[in-house]
Amino acid sequence: MTLATRVLIIGLMISQAACAPPAPREENKGVAVVELFTSEGCSSCPPADDLLALLAADAKKTGRPVYCLSFHVDYWDDLGWKDRFSDAAHTKRQQEYARLLGLRNVYTPQMVVNGADEFLGSDHKKAAKAVETALAGKSVATVNLNVSADGREIAVEYKVSDAPAGTVLCVAWTETEASSAPDRGENSGQKLRHRNIVRDFHVVKSKTPFSGKAALKRRDTKSGTVIAFVQDVKSGRILGASSAEVTADR
Repeated sequence: MTLATRVLIIGLMISQAACAPPAPREENKGVAVVELFTSEGCSSCPPADDLLALLAADAKKTGRPVYCLSFHVDYWDDLGWKDRFSDAAHTKRQQEYARLLGLRNVYTPQMVVNGADEFLGSDHKKAAKAVETALAGKSVATVNLNVSADGREIAVEYKVSDAPAGTVLCVAWTETEASSAPDRGENSGQKLRHRNIVRDFHVVKSKTPFSGKAALKRRDTKSGTVIAFVQDVKSGRILGASSAEVTADR
């Protein structure tokens, strides 16, 4: 069954589906890092938020190495509703993708897969195709994580092998889920649901091999995932990734 079919089915079953144990990772197997650039102030964004949630749920159910991150940009914040998850750093990251991918402007919702394939963030077919293509490839770098949490502090130990020169390690803390109810702006009166919201994001220059530590902060002691991936600076392509879940009671 293709990802496109599973995305449609899981939309109906997401509230009932049991989570299967993660499948064993094959060495150098392809990964898919899915970045969504979104905003609570954008009326076109809720369908894209829903799609990212479906992709994340499918990955959790199947154990496939699909890593979903929701970056809330800040350029909608002056148009009636301030997105509490927005960050100027997220906007800067999206602008850098626009430069690397030869785009004239940034827009929301935008989805970027493995730093190489960008499209409208609510396009189910393109998302499914991009993820399948990414998984069919091979990872260049390997990322191993050891994560521990103490209240709002998250300690990340990482070890990266086979990362080429000119790459960085991106380490993110993503909050599993959240909701908002805007009373102004384009989404006034709606209940917005978000998944895998980026709340902290660090970039570390890499070398081969290398290991180190990163300190991440979670605003509240909620469940989430540490996602780390190796990215080529010049092309933006993602060469390997891994993740570790953190529950609210850790």
